[in-house]
Amino acid sequence: MHSPLQAMPGNAPHELFPHTWLASEPIRTLINTAPLGLALLQSLRNETGQITDFSYQLVNPMLCALTNHPPEDLLSQPLTVLSPDVIKTGMLDRLIQVVNTGKPDQHVEEYQLDGNVSHYDQLYLTSGDGVLMLTQDITFSPLSAVERGQQTALLDAIANRESVDSIRDKLLVLLSGQMR
Repeated sequence: MHSPLQAMPGNAPHELFPHTWLASEPIRTLINTAPLGLALLQSLRNETGQITDFSYQLVNPMLCALTNHPPEDLLSQPLTVLSPDVIKTGMLDRLIQVVNTGKPDQHVEEYQLDGNVSHYDQLYLTSGDGVLMLTQDITFSPLSAVERGQQTALLDAIANRESVDSIRDKLLVLLSGQMR
């Protein structure tokens, strides 16, 4: 049986991307119009405290379009039920590693659906006892140098422990699709 547990004290530095901030205005408006998919995933743990799955806590319209699921489906099912292939592709292990280490990760995921192969650039950022996942379809159009630079700037800011405001600003620039 899956049950969400709160993050243990001391697991992570100051919360960078809490649900309350992501759901606040004008952040929520920006998320809803972002040209990339966004999902806030909450860890689901077994009775021994090990992460076994994730549940969607927040999704934007682009993620729904990319996954071909309406929000009510995503918000009602564990990740592995909606996408069983996350286990064999290693995505589940990557998400678990991000939560356990607190270190962000970037990975190009390959999915096969109805015989078609798609590629998605995914950025995984720790958020409490879960992951903030940013997804861009790169099947026909790889990330531009500017987009890659924005991702790198965000990851560097987290690694260098810049201020929360600075890190959040970099996330907002990435979400807005601005070419700075």
